[in-house]
Amino acid sequence: MYGWVILLIIMGQVGSSFAQEIKENITSSMDVMVFTRTINFYDTTGTVNPDNRIAQLQNDSGGLYFRPDIRYQSRGLSIWFKPRLNIDVNLDAFSSNEHMNNPVSTEKYEHEFSTQELKAKFQLGGEAYVLAGRYIKELGPSIIYNPSNPFVIETGQLNPKLEIRPMDFVELNVTINQEWEATLIANVGRADNAIYREPFFKFYRTYGFMLEYYGVYDSYSLLVSTNRKQQHHLALFGQRNISDSFLVWSDIVLDRGINRYYAQKIPGIDDALSQYDVINGPENYRSFPTALVGSSYTFEVGPTVTLEYFYTGRGFDDDEAKTLFDAIDFSSQKNAGTDKLLSNRNLARAINIGQPYLRKNYLFTQFGENDLYGILNYTLRYIHSFDDNSGQYSGILEWHASDSLEVFLVGIYNEGARRSDFGRLIDYQMMFGLIKRI
Repeated sequence: MYGWVILLIIMGQVGSSFAQEIKENITSSMDVMVFTRTINFYDTTGTVNPDNRIAQLQNDSGGLYFRPDIRYQSRGLSIWFKPRLNIDVNLDAFSSNEHMNNPVSTEKYEHEFSTQELKAKFQLGGEAYVLAGRYIKELGPSIIYNPSNPFVIETGQLNPKLEIRPMDFVELNVTINQEWEATLIANVGRADNAIYREPFFKFYRTYGFMLEYYGVYDSYSLLVSTNRKQQHHLALFGQRNISDSFLVWSDIVLDRGINRYYAQKIPGIDDALSQYDVINGPENYRSFPTALVGSSYTFEVGPTVTLEYFYTGRGFDDDEAKTLFDAIDFSSQKNAGTDKLLSNRNLARAINIGQPYLRKNYLFTQFGENDLYGILNYTLRYIHSFDDNSGQYSGILEWHASDSLEVFLVGIYNEGARRSDFGRLIDYQMMFGLIKRI
């Protein structure tokens, strides 16, 4: 009996010591974000979102987002945990205004629990570590879009206040010497990404190898990846500091086999009986080159100016874009029976074709400054499509009212014809909110 008592005392002391150690090595914080947002979108017949039945957007909405950040680090083990509780408010549902073009959703409140990040890093001696869990794998030098990254389809740079979805990874990183590192990467799960559910793509595990070089003034990376669908990806990207204020970078990619929706016409007896289908088909099983080059200059006192040119072989040429918009016109008029099911699928795929930009040639410009007067950050951006002469203006303003309170404003305006990249869905959107650090 005394042996059991002694054992319980020892276990209690060990447990107390272990609990104390955990407590000493945990840091935590939480951001609480509250916001309102206004979106003006196109929803007439002939658009990609007729009667708002596809995108189901809200003219006016709000949200209350709780974003904890918990970290543990001790004895070669580091853990990051970022759970999320998002409460969204459909302000349209409270309005009786007849001009609201959103007849779809009548729910006033929706909530979602999710995990934005849950990963663990195990140090294997001084030269290697294993990283595993759910997170966003960031790769590439660009400020807006990194074609070298085969693991991220959407880009969070459009509105950095809204988080993009993570995926599940396992990595093994080995430091070869002071200049070279090698990493094995396995994208083993899709997590909560809607792009890998019907009516979109099927998820396949992707395996990659990356070799990185870090010099005094420059860095370069080589990445190769493949999956069971025989989609192969080769990327070479890097950057170089020309001076303390002048930085240049490039991102060169060759893909063989991609996920991308394109439209095809199915001929009928005559043109009036022709059909359209939007598919991820055999046209995607060829080689697609992509190139991005950019530079930035930071003034000694003042803002940073950034310029990027982006070309992608994955984008649509004039004929391919015409076929896609013809398919949109055709599908938007089908609103009954089995025709509606097929047209809804086609329109959903036309909204999210599997890549952030529709055409081939783009210019990215950015003008911004942080810590202006010690309290302000601002960023102004413009993206221009050379192929259809459409564009997007966006701006972000952040005011740090105190060490723990941020007030922000995000605005986005699209210009272009209805049959263009930036003119096909959203006219403009505004988002205003507060972030309180607890």
